[in-house]
Amino acid sequence: MRDLTSDDARRGVIGGGVFACGGGGWQHHGELMGHIATSIGVPQLASVDELPEDAWVATVTAIGAPASPTWEIRPVDYVHALQALMEHREHPIAAVMTAQNGYSTTHNGWIQSAVLGVKVLDAAGDVRAHPTGKLGSLGLTTRPGYVSTQVVSGGNRALHGHFLSVNRGTVSTCDDVLRDISVRTGGFIASARNVVELSWVKEHAALGSISLALDLGGDMEQAGVGDPGQGEDVAAAVIRRLGGTILDRGPLSHAGDDPRPGPAVPRGAAGDPRRVGPGHLPHRRPHGALSQRVHGHRPWHRAGRDLSRHHHPAQRRRRLPARGQGCGARHGHDPHPRAQ
Repeated sequence: MRDLTSDDARRGVIGGGVFACGGGGWQHHGELMGHIATSIGVPQLASVDELPEDAWVATVTAIGAPASPTWEIRPVDYVHALQALMEHREHPIAAVMTAQNGYSTTHNGWIQSAVLGVKVLDAAGDVRAHPTGKLGSLGLTTRPGYVSTQVVSGGNRALHGHFLSVNRGTVSTCDDVLRDISVRTGGFIASARNVVELSWVKEHAALGSISLALDLGGDMEQAGVGDPGQGEDVAAAVIRRLGGTILDRGPLSHAGDDPRPGPAVPRGAAGDPRRVGPGHLPHRRPHGALSQRVHGHRPWHRAGRDLSRHHHPAQRRRRLPARGQGCGARHGHDPHPRAQ
């Protein structure tokens, strides 16, 4: 069992962002979530071997698109979503896990652990980031007879008020409904879902994903991440930790997101087009999985992702309030730009 600290929170943002190729949430939201979680309590990271065999685990994340101009998520929304899921499940939830690594999604579950006492499981739906909740479902889309319970809480208060929805059905149908809800409530909304046995997580999750992201972030810090003159050293640190090959070198010519509601649509180009052509990012990542379990476990065949934000880049921070009022940010100026 590991107590998560502010140093871990900082490194989780750095390392998680690599696994999500610069996505998986906004950098400033990851910093906010990590700071709040490690300030108001002591979130605890546990491996699957440190929980009782009869433990039950839920996935906690957020649903929506990063480029929506009206999205809003307050840190307390994550807590309220899990509380509502606990109220509608017969089995006690001992631990929570994220669907993916990312700038902020590596921290999914930390504030719930600090406030509610559940453990943060050192596992993810996938070690990298993916565009839909179906991909973060641990293979439950094909599990015979599985009935998913999925809760969302939050939304843009100024435009839609506080929104809470509890949904039961197949994983795929609930995911489609919740994605539509996220669009109708401003663009992003906190979620808790898919309670499963620990044994199912052991068989289907990317185990060790969180500690791997923290270790990677530590390596990158030591290499001088953030210093414009240390790019070569930082890239070398990533390659040493993860393995890999540099395909090309060159300036980033453009990058951005499609602002339409729904899944993120990243676009960009980098490198020398005379050698490899424009490096345009695909509309969505493949439905299958490229990832494998870390720490020597068998190949991972399912993938997971959902992005987490607390608000579109204009934010104000507030204290933790009662349910429905929210904590964190509202529309206004935020000095933290999105990480590029």
